[in-house]
Amino acid sequence: MAAKKNAKPKKGATDDIPEELADEIQEAVSIEDAPSKQAKSTRIAITHYEEDDSSHDVIDVTAKSKDLDSEDAIEQAEALDAGTEAEPEEPESDDHEWHLIDDTETPNAEETSSAEVSDEEDSPEWDAEKWQQANVAEDELEPEHPEWDEEKWQQANLDEEEVETPEWDEEKWQQANSESDNQEELEPEEAKQEDTELQTGDVAHVEISETKQEVDDTAESSSDDSEDIDHRSASQVALNDDEEVNSGGKFNLKMLPKRFISWWQKAKLRNSMVAISATALLLLVVLPSPRYALLNTAGVRATASVEILDDETMLPLRDVLVSLAGQEKQTNKNGLVQFEGVRLGRQKLTITKSAYDTHDVSWTIGVGSNNIEPIRLRAIGTSFDFKITDWLTGSPILNAEVIYGENSAFVDSAGVAKLNTTVPSADPIVVTVTAPAYAEGMVEISTTTNELNEVSLVLDRHHLFISKRDGKYGVYKIRADGSDEQLVLAGTGSEGSELKFDTSPSGKKSILVAVRDKDKKNKDGFVLSGLHLIDVQTGDFEEVDASERIDVIGWIGSRVIYVKVQAGASGKNPERHRLMSLDTQTGELNQIAASNYFNDVLVAKNFVFYAPSDAYKENPRAFLFRSSADGSNIDTVFEKNVWTILRTGVDNIKFDANQVWYEGKVDQVSNTMIDRPSDFTSRLYTRNRSGTKAAWVDIRDGKGTVILEDMAGGESKTIISQAGLRNPLVWLSDEHLIYRVVTSNETADYIVNVGGGDPVKISDVTDISGIDRWYYFY
Repeated sequence: MAAKKNAKPKKGATDDIPEELADEIQEAVSIEDAPSKQAKSTRIAITHYEEDDSSHDVIDVTAKSKDLDSEDAIEQAEALDAGTEAEPEEPESDDHEWHLIDDTETPNAEETSSAEVSDEEDSPEWDAEKWQQANVAEDELEPEHPEWDEEKWQQANLDEEEVETPEWDEEKWQQANSESDNQEELEPEEAKQEDTELQTGDVAHVEISETKQEVDDTAESSSDDSEDIDHRSASQVALNDDEEVNSGGKFNLKMLPKRFISWWQKAKLRNSMVAISATALLLLVVLPSPRYALLNTAGVRATASVEILDDETMLPLRDVLVSLAGQEKQTNKNGLVQFEGVRLGRQKLTITKSAYDTHDVSWTIGVGSNNIEPIRLRAIGTSFDFKITDWLTGSPILNAEVIYGENSAFVDSAGVAKLNTTVPSADPIVVTVTAPAYAEGMVEISTTTNELNEVSLVLDRHHLFISKRDGKYGVYKIRADGSDEQLVLAGTGSEGSELKFDTSPSGKKSILVAVRDKDKKNKDGFVLSGLHLIDVQTGDFEEVDASERIDVIGWIGSRVIYVKVQAGASGKNPERHRLMSLDTQTGELNQIAASNYFNDVLVAKNFVFYAPSDAYKENPRAFLFRSSADGSNIDTVFEKNVWTILRTGVDNIKFDANQVWYEGKVDQVSNTMIDRPSDFTSRLYTRNRSGTKAAWVDIRDGKGTVILEDMAGGESKTIISQAGLRNPLVWLSDEHLIYRVVTSNETADYIVNVGGGDPVKISDVTDISGIDRWYYFY
């Protein structure tokens, strides 16, 4: 740091200082102005004796150095007040005599007369703020000094290991600052008068008093000039915890790092806060109550689920009222109930159900998903036992349920259910029995006996067939056990033997191809057949298409694939025959392909295979094609004219092209040349509702035989063999299959359980073609 330039002396009592003594004073001041932190504050008292010995002037020259501790100065002043006086040296002559007095070390007269300013190693630290304040007080002109480096100053003062700093007294600083704010500034004349009054006393006493006044003036100057001095001064850095001092009462984000540093340096406060935080964190971790209270306040919620069981059977109970944390819900058919948005902590769980004991329990709900242990309810009502079986096989029906009022019970592995309920009297009661895929059953039981109640259930799906029992071809539906027979669509009398009828795999829709109106003809007077869509449940029907001839090919899901001859089209029309796809659920009708005629058409799994002819085409492409059910994703299987397509297995097809035979896969576009087959039977596979099994009819030993094949493994077995057995095959469920028997004695439909058991006749029917092997026609 460069040395401070000499400031011009003020006009006053020091104008006539001898040159020799002035040089000595200047030397002392220069030493004091040195930018060393080890230089200390020095007060030089110079006495000017006039010819009149009764008066003298005191000139103060204050060098700038480290902090002058105001408490040390006050202690010195108090010591002098106690009686310690320093006698000044008497002048040797009547001439003007000047003395340089150093009063910073001790009040002794000998030391105060010394003009030397010593640089001691144990001197107070350098305080730039007080240096600036004192320099401004003495010199009106701004002294030239090096630029203040706040960061370095803070590092030096905040490093407790390197620099020892006096402990900051916040209370004293605020008291001094408050007094200085309320105190009026002294005019120069008043200060002069005060100096004159001090001169009448003891010289040493005056100097110490001036030291005390200097400390007060310094504090006052620090307070009054706070707006003019750099805000990064040492006093404000030390007080950066006070928001009003740093930002005028407003919160200043820029001061946060300084505030944190200042706070962190206070060891006691720091250790206390760390201990409190650690204790609070430990309590939150160890004690659940405050932890859950805090999380609940923050809006954290959890989920909870519980299963309710019968205490005796250990089977689930449905429609049980469960209350948890102010929420109420009922159990589902599996005895389960789940709650969302549950408050954390200890919650009350209440379970109530008619004919059962009320169950109360407290449960701690934690963060996340809570699976409460299954709760068993003890029955207090009257119990009734039921055995539920399949009407066809007599085997137990799993998942069956017995219901009476608000009470219900599920069957066990033996098909037995124990219903616990309350009965108002000894009168018989009607109990409802249900099971998936079965029709609902109603049974009346006695409440005065404990007999086992046996109930048989039939499939909840009607079988549809054509009968001409009243002279007209009508559509009927019936239960598999022969009950609940109903007329779905009455015949008009216009229908002929060309009728075709079939039902979708789901059993919800049926299609009827028939002439129901003889007056509906094409332009050449040919009577048109209509394709009618029937709703099995309601009996509603509509005509969705009409043509001179319609042949049904098969089903792919809810879509039925058929071929029709375009009404009024010429025999030479290259698009006279249309391959169509109808979605029976949505009514969407798509054309897959068109040709003068089709050599062959086959439905296999989820694909349509077709071989159009090349007749009357300019650029014939009479190849073998494969498409999706709606006519999209058309692939070329074989690029030659194919005449016959045979389904020889669940995954296999065979076809000939100009008397050369090939074999391919249903799911792959591939082919291999083979020898001419000896058996030209094409299997018509009918899949069950889940698609796991497929059945087809074969002739073995002169009898029709139903073969069941596993769609996944390819294993097959014989289900039933009977004379006159033939298509159509219809699945009522995954285990119940219907087939037709046509003999000289009867034409009837039978049902059999593919899992075992004897077949049972459902009803007599009229033999009408359904989906059978189809060959091309003109």
